[in-house]
Amino acid sequence: TRSRRMAAFVAPTLAGVVQTAEGFSTKTFKPAYLKPKDIVDPNHLFKRMAGEAFGGTMSPDQRRAAIVADLLATQREMIERRWEWMAAQVVLNGSVVVAGENYPSVTVDFGRAGGHTVTLGSGSRWGDSGIVPLDNIETWSETVFQASGFAPTLVVMGSTAWTAFRNSTDLSAKLDIRRGTNLNINIGPGSGEAIQYRGSDGVREYWTYNDFYEDASGTPTRMMDPRDVVLLNPAGVDGVRAFGAILDPRAGYQALPIYPKNWIAEDPAAEYIMSQSAPLMVPGRPDATFKARVVA
Repeated sequence: TRSRRMAAFVAPTLAGVVQTAEGFSTKTFKPAYLKPKDIVDPNHLFKRMAGEAFGGTMSPDQRRAAIVADLLATQREMIERRWEWMAAQVVLNGSVVVAGENYPSVTVDFGRAGGHTVTLGSGSRWGDSGIVPLDNIETWSETVFQASGFAPTLVVMGSTAWTAFRNSTDLSAKLDIRRGTNLNINIGPGSGEAIQYRGSDGVREYWTYNDFYEDASGTPTRMMDPRDVVLLNPAGVDGVRAFGAILDPRAGYQALPIYPKNWIAEDPAAEYIMSQSAPLMVPGRPDATFKARVVA
C-alpha cells in the first residue's frame, strides 16, 4: 500500500527535506501442484456412448476422441474450481491454507491487518435489538479506506447474513434494486450463477454468494460461510493469478495456467490423460478486503 504522507513545508531559501525511503518485504512460496489424472478405458471404446444413436454410429477412434475431450474438460473444471477456492480464501481471510494428502500444510499469509477480520458478539449481531447493519458497513468501509486508500465498492454476503440484513434494513428506502449497466460484476439475472445482485446504495453494490465445492469425501462444502459478510474494492485488491513452472520437459518448464498431456503405457496398454497447474492467487493490497461474521 502506498504511503499517504504529505510533503513537508520548508522556507524557499532552505534546503529540501530528504525523504526516508519506504521499506518493502519479499516472501517466496513454492506453489503446490494440481495433477488430476484419468485413464482412457479401452472397454468404453466399443460401447455406445450416452447420446449416441441406438446400435452405435461412432467408430472406436471417434469415441476415444470424445472421451478424451470430456476428461480434459472435467480436469479443467476441477482445476479452475480450485483456483476459485483459493481466490475466495484470499479475499475472506487474507491468507490461504495449502494442504493435501501428500503435501504438508502451509499457510500463505498475505499480511492483511488483524482488524480486518471481526466476529460480532451477542447484542451486536445483525438482527439484535438496536443494531443497524448499514452503520456497521459504513464503519468497516472507513477502516478499509484508511488502510488501503480504496473505499469498498462491493459488499458480498452469505445467505444467512443476507437474511439478517434484509430483515433489519428497509431495502426499499436504502437500496436501489434496479440493475445498472456498469456493475462491478457483469452477471445477468437468471444466469444460474452462485452470485446474485441484490441492489446498490449509490456507493456500494450488494451481492449474495452461495457457491460450494465437494471435498475429498464428496461432501458439499460452501466456499463462503453463510454467516459472513465481505467488503472489498476489486481495483484496490489488484489480484493476480500467479502460476509456478510446470515441472515437465514436454511443457518446456514454462509457467502455464494449465498444461494438459497424454501418454501411453505399454504393458498393459493404456492411455492416460493428465492436466497440470501450480497456482497461487495473490492480492496486491490485502487490506482492501474486510470480513465480518455478523450472525451466530
